[in-house]
Amino acid sequence: MLTPTRTRNGASPEGTRRASLELLRHYAELVAEQERALDAGDFARFDALARSRAEIQRRLEDDDDRRHEETGLADRDREAAIEALRAAVLADQRIRARLSALRSETLGAIRSLGGRSDDLRRYLERTADAGREPRSRVDVRL
Repeated sequence: MLTPTRTRNGASPEGTRRASLELLRHYAELVAEQERALDAGDFARFDALARSRAEIQRRLEDDDDRRHEETGLADRDREAAIEALRAAVLADQRIRARLSALRSETLGAIRSLGGRSDDLRRYLERTADAGREPRSRVDVRL
């Protein structure tokens, strides 16, 4: 069987395989970087990395021709790609768990604030009904 020297888009099969491997590795690096941004509380960076991840995912999903032509990957290249993707999946699972925990913590904090606001509102209403200014135990004089 003859091995094609060029793919349909004019690239060599080896170049196409290398490009795909690099894209997969870059995706795994983005996931790891996104996890670090989340751990650091850098949500702007986290969001920017999420957009980059989505772009790479789109490119990988849209390029069916290239994926079908890559069946000739060397074993070490295939293993490297699989290992990078495994690491990305584990990091993504940690990110999802962390975001879920943050969501729960935030929801608890919002509920707590809501309860305190209701307490303050009731206090102000009681003092207003009694016809006096609310007295504070906090000295706010300068």
